[in-house]
Amino acid sequence: MDQSSTARNLWLLGLVLGTGYWFGAAARSGLAFAFLADLPGALVVGWKCAATGALVLSTFLATRRTRLQRLAVTFALIWFADLLLALGQAIASGVVFTAAHVVAASTFAQLDLRQQARGPALALAALVLGLALASLVTVWQLGGSPLFAIFPLFSAIATALAARSTLPLALVALGYGIFFLSDAVVVVDMTASTDPGSWGWLSWLTYFGGLALLARGLAVAAERG
Repeated sequence: MDQSSTARNLWLLGLVLGTGYWFGAAARSGLAFAFLADLPGALVVGWKCAATGALVLSTFLATRRTRLQRLAVTFALIWFADLLLALGQAIASGVVFTAAHVVAASTFAQLDLRQQARGPALALAALVLGLALASLVTVWQLGGSPLFAIFPLFSAIATALAARSTLPLALVALGYGIFFLSDAVVVVDMTASTDPGSWGWLSWLTYFGGLALLARGLAVAAERG
């Protein structure tokens, strides 16, 4: 089995694990599937790490020996940041997430500028940056920490830089934009909700859905050279 086939199979495995994990997230959010709400904590964390870990390995193999290989570091940092968040280390998690976005943004910034679909790319960048500022203002108005609320701004900047690059817009930039939504959902949920985690089903849907699109887009871009 060649490297690209292994990468694709790992991506598919991650997709299956991530989709299955969503049902547990929905149960813990009180949305549905109540029989899954009381799974052991170690199983929940392990399941989540396995789903994102498969995407990490898939991206590493797919981008190996290409100019996009640094983005595998972004995936690894995101995996570690999510583990910290699952262990209750919200601030440390935010710092590592920010480092991941800085690595991604610096990589996207070095790529060639997009010559096609500039209008949709600009619209996506403007939308995501606007939503990042809106989440920052919302958290500030609710009395939350502006420092905590600024984390989604970094993922929005990375999304905008991905959109201006030649990477597949509908996979990479859109995937990063969807991932950004998970950042915004988490900071608003933790600031505004009387039951933090009640939007876990949505944060996982946007978090993992965005990463899955992003991972597939990077594989496609690496194959194109």
